[in-house]
Amino acid sequence: MSAGDAVVKAEKRPSTIYRMGQEQIDGILSWDLPATDYEPVFVGDDPSYSDEKRERYRRLVLRGNDAKNKLLHKMRELQDYVKNQLALHGYVDIDEKMHYPS
Repeated sequence: MSAGDAVVKAEKRPSTIYRMGQEQIDGILSWDLPATDYEPVFVGDDPSYSDEKRERYRRLVLRGNDAKNKLLHKMRELQDYVKNQLALHGYVDIDEKMHYPS
């Protein structure tokens, strides 16, 4: 068996399924998530800042805002998944590939 075959066999391994605990479910359902995405907030410029420094600050704010919105989307997605699974089955199963913020 070659190394490539071993990788393929490892990838075909079935995922382990975990039952989400009630405390985790309650925590996820208690999240009060905003209905809209976050908007970037720029504070007043110091007149002594160079154009380069202002541009770096602007890029930093935009990247931070993008990261916050990405996390917000994942949290909304997870919250919807938990609600749907509870409605369908009365419990929530997750696999080892699912990551969620606490």
